[in-house]
Amino acid sequence: MEKFDQLAASWDTPEKIERAMVAAEKLITAFPEIKGSTALEFGAGTGLLSRALCKHLKHITVVDSSQKMVDEIHKKFGQLKYVNYTAIRSDVSDLKNSGKYFELIYSLLALHHITDIENAFKSVSSMQKSGNMLVIFDLYPEDGSFHNFEDGIHLGFSEQDMEKYLSQAGYKQMSFSEAFRVHKLNLSGTISEYPVFMSVARKE
Repeated sequence: MEKFDQLAASWDTPEKIERAMVAAEKLITAFPEIKGSTALEFGAGTGLLSRALCKHLKHITVVDSSQKMVDEIHKKFGQLKYVNYTAIRSDVSDLKNSGKYFELIYSLLALHHITDIENAFKSVSSMQKSGNMLVIFDLYPEDGSFHNFEDGIHLGFSEQDMEKYLSQAGYKQMSFSEAFRVHKLNLSGTISEYPVFMSVARKE
């Protein structure tokens, strides 16, 4: 996680803040029943999405595997005087069978960095009860240029990919649709557009 430690202090760019706000609005608008829920965000970075949702949720556990990112979570939540959160340095897979349960679990553009997705989803599943919601924002299949062919472990996911992973972990995918698009400068010096999906699943 050394790379993400190095990026933590400068992570909150205007574009990342905007995409987190859009993701939060999509989630709240489509599923108002999540208001007042206990929630967990994994692969949270500096917790941008959780910051956008914090006023709507009872309590959020914000998890990232980079200590510097977790330090930024404490700093940024503290600046906003939010107290209904817990920040933890951990891989989501290491939380399996923790004995803690969350009505809502979500992630924003983190899944494609996780090597063992099956194990990660099994861990997530162990922290939810029947009827609880899992919301994933991530990339549609792409050619590797999103990370300039360097560090993207998975090159996005199709609806069928997500259905497979979710079903194996005991979820039913309720919806899969485009949430927003990310614009990034690629190696050729041009701006490329990358669609991001919103997958909503319920624990069976």
